[in-house]
Amino acid sequence: MNKWYIGIDIAKEKFDAALLHADKGCIKHAVFEQNYEGFHGLLKMVKQHCENPDQVWIGMESSGHYHYNLFEFLREKLTPNITILNPMIIAKYCKVTLRPCKTDKKDAVKIARYLVETKVKPTVPSKVLQQLSYYDKEREHYVTRLAECKVKIRSWLALGFPELEREIVSLSSRYLITFLEEFPSAPSVTAMSRRHFIKRFHEMLPAKTKNMNLKPEEVYSLAKRSIGREFEGYRKLFRTTIEIMYTLKKTVQTLEQEQKQLCTKHYPLQMAIVQSIPGIGPISVVSILSHLPAIENFESHRKVIAFVGTDPVIRQSGKYQGRGRISKKGNPHLRRRLYLCSLRAIQTDGVFKDYYHRLREKGRPARVALIAVANKLLKILYALLSKKEMFDANYHQRFITQSHSNLKNVSQTGEKGYKKTPTLSPKSHKSTV
Repeated sequence: MNKWYIGIDIAKEKFDAALLHADKGCIKHAVFEQNYEGFHGLLKMVKQHCENPDQVWIGMESSGHYHYNLFEFLREKLTPNITILNPMIIAKYCKVTLRPCKTDKKDAVKIARYLVETKVKPTVPSKVLQQLSYYDKEREHYVTRLAECKVKIRSWLALGFPELEREIVSLSSRYLITFLEEFPSAPSVTAMSRRHFIKRFHEMLPAKTKNMNLKPEEVYSLAKRSIGREFEGYRKLFRTTIEIMYTLKKTVQTLEQEQKQLCTKHYPLQMAIVQSIPGIGPISVVSILSHLPAIENFESHRKVIAFVGTDPVIRQSGKYQGRGRISKKGNPHLRRRLYLCSLRAIQTDGVFKDYYHRLREKGRPARVALIAVANKLLKILYALLSKKEMFDANYHQRFITQSHSNLKNVSQTGEKGYKKTPTLSPKSHKSTV
């Protein structure tokens, strides 16, 4: 039985630690720096009061990356009985005391008291999952920067050759980017003769370029009548932006390769199972597995939905009927990925597209129906990973049709709530969702 509890409130440069005894209350509070001396100072304080590390339980809030070094140090030097707590849970717990005063010391004490009064499990981090998570977050960051870079290229082109910019559908073609690198403006086109430009155009671009449905003669005519102008240094800035775009693309590809290799090495079965679900492609598979802990950590699919943050929130009091919505208290990266997968799933012929259109026919708003599809994806994902089975379109088509009548609208413009889904017979060899 644990007798000693340590609550730690972590900041960027320091952390407060409160040591509590189960019977005597708060014994000691101290402030330590986020450095070698501070970490060992905490260790010394604990050993002065408690000789048996098995009697110590430590709790700290998840604070971005600031808690990571201390967490690993204490796991290695003191005890594995350490729990990473959701800051929102501690904030709710502090409100129970009805005391508005808030300091780092009081927060550390309240974290320790929460450990005394609540049964918590030690946090067991997965090194592979942590690495995958960092890879995916960085990849998402660079993908965002890549999109911003493409917007910037369009902005430059709208200044130097606006007529051509309106004709370009997408900047994903490497042939088109190479063309724009040499001809970033209307004056750069008209600087050549018509005959030489047409010859150069055919050398750089294939006969059919989906991203620009113009013939070289038409491009040259547009350049002759263009209102686009160049300022000094325009071409250098334009080409520099393209170079940055190439660098970002290469970085994204490198991160995707690293993620895929890690997933293939450690989660080959899970990759095959998740990718068998319609609407989830290779990149989405790796992204989902980069943020989703082992499925054994979840008691039901509802826990998975809550972890993602697409669980419905209803506000009702007397005659007041609040607008329903999703909680958004889960993993934002996983929630964003599931939303994109849902968009893809309803565009693909199959059970999810049919399910989405049935909801729309019943009057559900588009976004509400889309969140319902995302939750259905999570239910199926949980069942398949738990049973280690592949997706069966025929079976899940029948199941979704069967459970569709159990849907209940719990909001006017928000998300859905569901009645308890009837499970199939235990003898069935298929997954229940």
